[in-house]
Amino acid sequence: MPVPLHVPEVLRRYTGDAEVVPVTGSTVREALASLFLAHPAMRVRTLGPDGRIWPYLVLSVNGTEAPRDGALDVALADGDSLRLVGAAEGG
Repeated sequence: MPVPLHVPEVLRRYTGDAEVVPVTGSTVREALASLFLAHPAMRVRTLGPDGRIWPYLVLSVNGTEAPRDGALDVALADGDSLRLVGAAEGG
């Protein structure tokens, strides 16, 4: 079951300029592994040395932000979509 992964513009140079990359997996972890197989340069830009999503990225599943703890273990189903977004800070 392919799931569309929407890539922020700043990272598209690592996906061959693709705005949406189809990934597969029953969890976010498996879907990202699918992304990294197709686009290896995305690994270091998505996951930190601890294997977690970098703090400057927000991952949403079906438009809802995935929790920082456990985001990689969120289950995916047919019809789901993923989106990586650059987190904004400041005040």
